[in-house]
Amino acid sequence: MIGNELEYRITTAEAKRFAQALAQAEQQAPDLHPRLRQALREGLESQLQELREQLAEYETLRGHQQSAGMRKKQLIEQVASKSNMSPRQVQTIVDATFGAIRDAMAKGEKVTLTGFGSFEVVQRNEREGRNPRTGTKIKIAARKAPQFRAGSELKRALGSS
Repeated sequence: MIGNELEYRITTAEAKRFAQALAQAEQQAPDLHPRLRQALREGLESQLQELREQLAEYETLRGHQQSAGMRKKQLIEQVASKSNMSPRQVQTIVDATFGAIRDAMAKGEKVTLTGFGSFEVVQRNEREGRNPRTGTKIKIAARKAPQFRAGSELKRALGSS
């Protein structure tokens, strides 16, 4: 089973190369003996089919990995299916909502969505850390960081108290 993106890209490139080789062989070998041309074609087609099966297997694996979480696109599709709105309209609303939350947090404001949770900016103090390569001590500068706290309804929905 193909397990990573690099293997997927290599396999995709191989499939394209075999498809090109097959087309080239048919164009450049019109005077080859028909049986030899057929054997060449069958060999390249079987290799191409094997690569296509590997790609399909990888796509299935990739789909399972992506289904483990919801992305913005899936959120938009789900909201559109539950409302009488087009995905484009929902995307505009979602973008505006995220933009409003981002802008309020950039001003240092706390955003509370009752029952769901609250977003706020917290100050992280300067601290001492270590360089993972050399092991030497370094100072990590103070910074602001976003923080989310789940609301009571969300906690209940997840089964936590």
